[in-house]
Amino acid sequence: MNNEWEKEFDKEWLQTGCNSYGVATKGVVKDMFERLLQAEREKQWKLPEHKGELSITHNGHKSSYESIEDYLAWMKVDDEDINPEDRKKCIETDEIWECQWYPDTPVGFYKIYAPTLTDLLTQLNQKV
Repeated sequence: MNNEWEKEFDKEWLQTGCNSYGVATKGVVKDMFERLLQAEREKQWKLPEHKGELSITHNGHKSSYESIEDYLAWMKVDDEDINPEDRKKCIETDEIWECQWYPDTPVGFYKIYAPTLTDLLTQLNQKV
């Protein structure tokens, strides 16, 4: 944190869980990043190599008020992207994690889905 804006942002984030635009929630996003950083420090998890973007999304279906079933159908997700047991868990819990990454260029990407962050990271670790 080099400048005053970053210090103020960090202070605001720690107190409210949101930046000045009201983006993010302390409980979900902060916890997710803390777990990812801790896992990386302990070298438990490795992310796949990516020369383009890598993004992790939690509950993308809720942004469009869809059920997980409808969301996965709209995204054309098949058993190669999520196994039937994980699909069932996602539907039962109404929770879904997804990771999309571009290994070589900003054109071609991979995407996987899982019912928990731990399951997602475990799958990603297998892709490394």
